[in-house]
Amino acid sequence: MRAGVNGVVRCATERASGIGHTRRMTQVWLLLPEFLLILSGFVICRATPLDRPVWDAAERLVYYLLFPVLLFNSILRSELQVSQTLSLAAAGLAIMLTGITLALLVGRWPGVPAL
Repeated sequence: MRAGVNGVVRCATERASGIGHTRRMTQVWLLLPEFLLILSGFVICRATPLDRPVWDAAERLVYYLLFPVLLFNSILRSELQVSQTLSLAAAGLAIMLTGITLALLVGRWPGVPAL
């Protein structure tokens, strides 16, 4: 109960001092490069005589090569906490086993071909 009260007091003091507002504004500015990149791609697409095959090739390059590399790099740089990672892995394993079990049970229903 005490932690909840401290959290409320902390939020109230952050609001009074403007800290929360500054934090939200910083988060908004963090998204600005992504929006500018999307906007510049739109402008380049509309303002240049590049054909659709050029854009299709660029999309394939980003989708199959650059985006997976970005995800892999982000995963490598992230700080993993064992407790959070284990709970996430356990939840994923439970969902997977539930799906397998349901798939095997559906195969036993009449009129459904078994695997």
